[in-house]
Amino acid sequence: MHRSGSLLASLVAVALFGWTPIGESANPAVARGELAVLPGVCPVAGCTEADFDSRWLSRTAQGHLFLVSRQCAAAACDGWLVEKTAQGLATRLVFQGQMRVARQSATTHPSVVVRRDVNDHTVHEQHFDWVAGRYVQAASRELYRVNGTECGDAGECYARATQAWRERQGGEALRIWETVHNRSVI
Repeated sequence: MHRSGSLLASLVAVALFGWTPIGESANPAVARGELAVLPGVCPVAGCTEADFDSRWLSRTAQGHLFLVSRQCAAAACDGWLVEKTAQGLATRLVFQGQMRVARQSATTHPSVVVRRDVNDHTVHEQHFDWVAGRYVQAASRELYRVNGTECGDAGECYARATQAWRERQGGEALRIWETVHNRSVI
């Protein structure tokens, strides 16, 4: 019985510690010092831990993908998608704004969406896909906000305004038409 207990403990240890490939940890992270090698990330004076947020996104065929973003109060902060491989860090996408994963893939880099406020009423949205070893822009569109509520692109907002007009919500319809389409009905 004692021998089977040792065997079980050994199997558990291998399962807990042996499942990650050599040279990797079970909890991948990007250290502050590693960011200094990325062009345009750290100023000449260097980075401090408080300057950045680093968040693990996914495992890739070569390593791990991280979202690194600069700490700032604005909605359009600098951000980088970086891949940590056995060779070190590599910048995969540089962006300004807010980024989210659109589609996750188990074997490659995820598709991502970057959104940046243009003004109080307009948001620029870009979709990026991983193609042939790099991120390429797959789509781009302008989205609109009226009274703090996003109504979509120009066509979607027009349809929403038309529907509001049919439902006798003239005020909402007029606000959308004025804000998005620069039309004043009055």
